[in-house]
Amino acid sequence: MIGIRVSGAVDEALVARFLALAAHEEAVEVVFANPALATYAQGWGRKGDSALVAEDETTHKVVGMCWARFWTAEQHGFGWIDEWTPELAIAVEPQFQGQGIGARLIEALKVELLSVSMLDSQGASFRPERVALNVRADSPAVRLYERVGFVRVEGSERQNRTGSISYNMVAPL
Repeated sequence: MIGIRVSGAVDEALVARFLALAAHEEAVEVVFANPALATYAQGWGRKGDSALVAEDETTHKVVGMCWARFWTAEQHGFGWIDEWTPELAIAVEPQFQGQGIGARLIEALKVELLSVSMLDSQGASFRPERVALNVRADSPAVRLYERVGFVRVEGSERQNRTGSISYNMVAPL
C-alpha cells in the first residue's frame, strides 16, 4: 500500500533525486550542474517550501514526491507565474506510475498549500489561491494535470532546455 504524507525530513538530496526523475535526467549530479534545475532544490526548506511524499507503507521506500516553491521575479523556475503562485513539481518512480499516486500527491499538496501564509515583495500577507507548473507539450503527464484541474496558460509556450516546447499550467487550490 502506498501512503501519502507530509515530509518532515525533506532535504535537498531528496528533492534533487525526484527533480532528476522529473527532468528526465540520469543522475542527480546533472541537477546541481545546471543552475536552472539546481534552483528547484538548493536551499530546500525555506519559508513556503512544501513537500509531500508517496511512501510504500511496508518498505518505507519513498516512491514519489510532489513539492512546491514560491519564487520572486528575480529568481524563479520555468513555471513561474507571479510571486503569489507557488510552482509545483512532481515525480513518481516509473514502476509506480499509472496507479493514481501522482493525482493523490497533487490533490494533497493543493490542500497543504491552502494553509501556507506568505509575505509578498511589498510586505503584505497572502495565502495562495492557485498553483502553477511547467510541462513539456508532449508529456503524457498533461492528461494527469488536466484531470486534477490544471489548465494551460496561453502564451506561455517556449523552447525548453532540451529543444522541445514546454508551457505553463495553473490550477485553483
